[in-house]
Amino acid sequence: MINRLVRPTEGSAWVEGKDAAGQPLEALCRRMGYVIQDVGLFPHYTVGQNVAVVPRLLRWPAGKISGRVGELLEQLGLPPGRFLEKYPTSPAAGSNSGWASPAPWLPTHPLS
Repeated sequence: MINRLVRPTEGSAWVEGKDAAGQPLEALCRRMGYVIQDVGLFPHYTVGQNVAVVPRLLRWPAGKISGRVGELLEQLGLPPGRFLEKYPTSPAAGSNSGWASPAPWLPTHPLS
């Protein structure tokens, strides 16, 4: 609802003191962070490559991408040294690790 993928049937969603319905959709979405999980993961990409998808689409420089990927993994409680090169379907990165299961947090700032 906040990013307007689903319209509220009543009430409104506010972002930074403004009604989300009145903000330009692209600008609104770019200010939000997203956690891609489960079926949205690319099984042939490593954890690090999956986390880097959006920054790569935004054409960030490689150094900025790798730094941000490490930072985001740390925020999730996933040590980059252990998870960066794992695949989402591997036992060390599977549902028992917290990688493929729903994250118990919401991003506090956008990827950009």
